[in-house]
Amino acid sequence: MKKLKLLTVAFASVLGITACGGGDIIHDVDQELSNQLPSSPVVIKFWHCLGQEKTKNLNKVIEAFNVKYAGHFVLEASVPGGSTYDGLHSAVKTRVASGNVPALTMGYPDSFSEYMGVRLEGSDILRLTNFINDERTINVNVIEKNDQGNWVVKKDVSGNPVKEDLHLGFTAAELADFVVPYLHEGEGYQFEGYWSLPMYKSTEVMFYNYDYFMGDNPVNDKIFENDDNYWDIIEAKTALGKYYSQYHDAYATKLQELKTYVETHGGVTYEVPTKWDEMLIDKTGKKSLAKQMIDDRTTHGVDNTNFCPVGYDSDANMVISQMIQRGIPYTSNDNIESKSDHLLFNNSQAVALLEEIYGCITNNYLCTKYSIDQTGSSYTNDMFSRKECVISIGSTGGSDYQVNDNFAVEVAPVPYSGDTPRYVQQGPSICFFDNENANITTGAWLFYKMLCDPDMNTALATENSYDPVRISSVESDSYAEFISRKKEALLNYVPTITHLPQIADNQFTTPVFVGSSTCRTQMAELILRMVHNHHSAATALQNAFDAAMNATKK
Repeated sequence: MKKLKLLTVAFASVLGITACGGGDIIHDVDQELSNQLPSSPVVIKFWHCLGQEKTKNLNKVIEAFNVKYAGHFVLEASVPGGSTYDGLHSAVKTRVASGNVPALTMGYPDSFSEYMGVRLEGSDILRLTNFINDERTINVNVIEKNDQGNWVVKKDVSGNPVKEDLHLGFTAAELADFVVPYLHEGEGYQFEGYWSLPMYKSTEVMFYNYDYFMGDNPVNDKIFENDDNYWDIIEAKTALGKYYSQYHDAYATKLQELKTYVETHGGVTYEVPTKWDEMLIDKTGKKSLAKQMIDDRTTHGVDNTNFCPVGYDSDANMVISQMIQRGIPYTSNDNIESKSDHLLFNNSQAVALLEEIYGCITNNYLCTKYSIDQTGSSYTNDMFSRKECVISIGSTGGSDYQVNDNFAVEVAPVPYSGDTPRYVQQGPSICFFDNENANITTGAWLFYKMLCDPDMNTALATENSYDPVRISSVESDSYAEFISRKKEALLNYVPTITHLPQIADNQFTTPVFVGSSTCRTQMAELILRMVHNHHSAATALQNAFDAAMNATKK
């Protein structure tokens, strides 16, 4: 099943195992699983980057796996690079180069593409197509929870373990149960087939200051400065306390009352934008939402010094999403024989887009991490919590950071350009390393199958503010319970928003290859170059292209 050939022992001993996905080791990337359990325990190493506070449900999955496969497999999880994806990626590269590989690891496709390298037979990770399509079964224990809530092997009336024939691969029904974009991300690499599978996912949404839009804003404070009715409504709303509390419905009712009063007495309220142009681009005879907000404040003597209506927390996501939505070429895996064919973003359409974005920033309509701070270490959600912006676009995975006690936060799809909404897909996936051992590979695969079990994946994902990868998870009782908790403790309807067809059916991923992570980094730094280094859009884009070319391998 496994074919491993050293070109020469002496040569390999001098060089050691070279960097990920390259060098002198020839890997059989298309292996097969074993349909027999090993007769003695085999250690399965899983590397991740979850902090201790986010591993409660992961530990439950590991516990269940170790009970189900006791005597056959032992899952050992470790955090080799600390609780960041960059740290994990660095640790994996270092350890793989010295011949120390896990059975599987979490991470992002850009990292996985580096482990694959530029030669199919040099890939350190395995192609998963054979595993996914494996129609055989394996006979395993059935587990259940006892009265104390612990996992145990289920026993029949005679005290014998209850067994089941578990499909090694995924049945047609199981594959159909995956959220389609999440599953297909694993096909977006430099070589054909599936190379990763989803762990849990997120996307971007628009968080907005619901109070401000509904009329509780400093402009109306000026307009109704001496109006007792206005202030009575404000005080009654404020007295209800935190928005996502037991007074949620009453708070919403008060905001609607405020909106009606303000609009009928000459005050200002705002419509939530659905399109990029509505939000940021001024048209002849029609102001953008951002300009209208700034002008209203100026007209009524409200200080605009630290005010910028729209914050976008990821410069890279903003630029790439706009390119995808507008049909501007970004990157490609259509022809990997020439590395220059990967990179398509140095074009006149992209220059025009950057000039548009730069205009929004200089007009103070839009702020990003790199426009605020050239180190990229500031977050627009901090401005959002201080009411220095009223829209904050960011990942659902970071929704905890968008909530505060100062005003109501609501959620909507990110305003998009053109006629077709497209939303960036984020969140970690799983890849499998070549361990030269079918038992290790099989154990790792069976662990993944448990990891993506609808109930277990729901618990794992929601603990980390992400979305589960199975459709049946979204329809489960545990997910409904999660949504109800969100209404009170976090954000109202985040999961509901992300599973609207508009978002769920229109998520995109970009091609991954050796150098694709640099492309993404360079897209983020375009704003840095224009705002802080005063480069033209064309110069900034050319510099980004040159840097990406240097990092990209054919």
